[in-house]
Amino acid sequence: MKKLAILDDYQDVAMDMADWSPLAGDVEITVFNDHLSDEDAVAERLKPFELVMIMRERTPFPRSLFEKLPNLTSYQQRHAEPVRGRRCGGR
Repeated sequence: MKKLAILDDYQDVAMDMADWSPLAGDVEITVFNDHLSDEDAVAERLKPFELVMIMRERTPFPRSLFEKLPNLTSYQQRHAEPVRGRRCGGR
């Protein structure tokens, strides 16, 4: 089972914004409502996750953070404008 981390959901709305039921049984979702500003702390938190989605632009994701996450296969940042996904292979 893949693991999805949803970051920066300080309004606690991520699970209500979409129908997550198609992922049931395939993806374990963990929502983080707090914000970590230290890159090493973010890397430690995200180590077990293959998938990361950021709700807001609060958590920077520089190349150095990608390099600390060997399990990461997909990263997506939600914007007010259309969502832009970034495959890790294209860092």
